Amino acid sequence: MRAWPTSKSSVEANEMRGITPYLQVRNTAEVIASYEPVFGAKEVRARLVAPDGTCMNAEIEMEGTRLMLADRFYGDRARRVRDPFGHHWIIATRLREVAEEEMVAAFEAMFENT
Repeated sequence: MRAWPTSKSSVEANEMRGITPYLQVRNTAEVIASYEPVFGAKEVRARLVAPDGTCMNAEIEMEGTRLMLADRFYGDRARRVRDPFGHHWIIATRLREVAEEEMVAAFEAMFENT
């Protein structure tokens, strides 16, 4: 497997390197609650919750592996593709590091006029 060239500083700053699992699930809060006792999952970022209560993004860590859970929202530049077997893949790259407060504010701004 050939690695893409990256700057050393961006890789060191990025907690999500390599292949990062990303699950699109329903009832994100319930999924996380079920993963906590079974896998020892811990939330590592604030959940992004829409005004209707839908959890749009959550990030957990299990045994040193980060896993993103979401109904639909993700913050990096990403593209969903379908392979010949019908599996959907989300391929993403982090464009820049964003402070948690900035990410939450940008998320909330999406719903200001709804």
